[in-house]
Amino acid sequence: MGKLTQAHIRAALNKPRRHHDGNGLILFVREFKQASWVARIQHDGARREFGLGGLRAVGLGEAHEKAMLVKAALVAGRDAP
Repeated sequence: MGKLTQAHIRAALNKPRRHHDGNGLILFVREFKQASWVARIQHDGARREFGLGGLRAVGLGEAHEKAMLVKAALVAGRDAP
């Protein structure tokens, strides 16, 4: 289970920076109320970041699911879906 909750996300929108949920999921707040989800995965010694969508289009639960799909694809030897 991640560290971010809906209350944390609302508060994070006022603080431009990367807010880590855990297990590679990050809420990247660029400017006031402009945020997107990023999955940061390290595999075979290389760290990669994958955009998962903006906060307005992708909720917390969906971001978790997308991050798991990206990680599973890399472990299976495929590039992210």
